[in-house]
Amino acid sequence: MPLQNLDRGTHARGGEVMDWTYYDSFNVAASPLARNMFQTAVGQSSKTLDQTNMTANGLIPTGQRLTIHRIKMFYISQSSYWASAGTAIIQKWYNLLAFSTFEFKIPGKDSLLTLTLQELLGPATLCADVPTVSGDSIRFIQPRYSGIFPLNKPIILAENTSFGCLITHQTAPDSTLYGTTGDIIKIGLNGILERKS
Repeated sequence: MPLQNLDRGTHARGGEVMDWTYYDSFNVAASPLARNMFQTAVGQSSKTLDQTNMTANGLIPTGQRLTIHRIKMFYISQSSYWASAGTAIIQKWYNLLAFSTFEFKIPGKDSLLTLTLQELLGPATLCADVPTVSGDSIRFIQPRYSGIFPLNKPIILAENTSFGCLITHQTAPDSTLYGTTGDIIKIGLNGILERKS
């Protein structure tokens, strides 16, 4: 690039195109069993920026288009039980992943993506196993997590498109996973965001 062009590039006449993740989260609890995510914008109902970066309730803001290439899942433990429970709580967490579903919903359309949280997070094996004697080898193939689910066909959300990500626990999460505060499930919709400058 010629040196005379160093003062260009920050602002574009045609808008901005950037790598972006819209994310939302909720605390694990016994109820409700179904959670429709991305419905509450930051600053509303006590939602803070670490919980969501949505700026409009349940829709893509005017002047934006998001092309989603990946769905990300994060799990944050807040229960003090995790520190001492060992294999027992790991198996309860595995059950939560195996018996909870994710659906990408746009009103008026069938689900664009339906899978379990196990597939979304990425572990193929969900067998909690801890050696009983120091030095024992693990008997099961251990799961490998990525937390990033790539989409073969991107999901395009044009401006003012209503959408939601429905997480449904087919059985109530075990109480040790939420205690008094609740572990956190966070979903990120990652791809290319186009927006007006």
